[in-house]
Amino acid sequence: MKIDFYYVNKEYIKYLKDYEKQHRGGFTCVPNIEYANRDKFVYGAVLEINKIKYYVPVFSQTKGKQDDMLIRDKKNVIKGSLRFAYMIPVPNCCISTLVIDNIKDENRKILISKELAFCRKNKDKIEKQAQLTYDRILSGKHIGLNQNSCDFKVLEEAYIQYCIDKNIDLPKEVINKDSDRLLEQKNELSIKNNFPTLPRYDKEKCESYQQ
Repeated sequence: MKIDFYYVNKEYIKYLKDYEKQHRGGFTCVPNIEYANRDKFVYGAVLEINKIKYYVPVFSQTKGKQDDMLIRDKKNVIKGSLRFAYMIPVPNCCISTLVIDNIKDENRKILISKELAFCRKNKDKIEKQAQLTYDRILSGKHIGLNQNSCDFKVLEEAYIQYCIDKNIDLPKEVINKDSDRLLEQKNELSIKNNFPTLPRYDKEKCESYQQ
């Protein structure tokens, strides 16, 4: 699958949000993607962990932090940002390409074309930043970052659980003790309840950063 802008399946996003809330005391940093007049899109894949592909959301903010990358046009004007602390793992079947030619608003079409041109030109830098942020968050050494970022390990577990629930083939690299354990838990719940069960620190700060 080529590097591009994509929309993410809304049901899958809700699943990630619910799963992270379940494992973070009702709290999630999975970004909102649905708005009144537009849907947020992602760029990628920017990172691959055991064949699980990560995508970074594109934000309209023009002020960046250490783990953000500002998107600039040819005149160096800031057009948006990539926020790597909010990357999400997504199965191939849960993304669809954003077709720029189909955008009716001419100004938005031009803006997104410039954003995509920047991303493609800076592909290597973006992938390097994605890996750096992933490693920084997993290290647990940056409290502020960890409090205002997705929990990547929890989301990877959600990715696996979602694939199991939806009978989506998992890459052999992720068929390990974690996926086996999740499948066993699902089967135990199914037997016990006689139906398949889908699982569903600064909260205000994180939710404000998602916009």
